[in-house]
Amino acid sequence: MFRQTLRHLFLSLIFTGLLGLLSTPVLSVEPPSTIRFELTLSNTAGALEGPKRVDVQLRSDEDVIWDETHFNVPFIEGHATLILGSSNTLTPNALDISTPNFTILVEGDEVSINVHAVPYAIRAYSAEYVS
Repeated sequence: MFRQTLRHLFLSLIFTGLLGLLSTPVLSVEPPSTIRFELTLSNTAGALEGPKRVDVQLRSDEDVIWDETHFNVPFIEGHATLILGSSNTLTPNALDISTPNFTILVEGDEVSINVHAVPYAIRAYSAEYVS
């Protein structure tokens, strides 16, 4: 009798737990708002070394759509990593432009990089349909 009651209690707890899991709303997933951006830069003097100020702009042709400044970015043999969107949120609307490119400015030197598919993960969250 005791075993049967314990078994019913155990099955009731499992059923109640499963019912609770099924009735819990699914948590919404927020879209990414940052992009890990790895650079390898050099100039006529060679690979960049030490801490540098890096200005990043997202442009459509000549128009600046979004920008962010990173201070004391450590360059080691020309390599550095930035987290774009860490101080100025990178929104899906910022990437909704026809000719997106990032312009990187380091100590007066400028380089432009065309945006390809990876940052569009930010836009994918807000997509209503696929064309």
